[in-house]
Amino acid sequence: MIIVRNIEELEDVIAGSCVTIGNFDGVHKGHQKLIQLACSRAKSQGLSALLSPLTRIRSAYFAMIAPRPSSP
Repeated sequence: MIIVRNIEELEDVIAGSCVTIGNFDGVHKGHQKLIQLACSRAKSQGLSALLSPLTRIRSAYFAMIAPRPSSP
């Protein structure tokens, strides 16, 4: 599993990856299950598993792929 901490790293590894983006406020049982599922799916499809735990990365990534329309 690859753990990405900034948007520049995300751009380098996102292709060919099963990406889990979330607000991981601690690795409790729910997060562990989600991570295990992502790793399992990635492996079954021959992909890398990628975990992006930071809100800043999530918002920057989605702003990059779907910028908000400007107001008239």
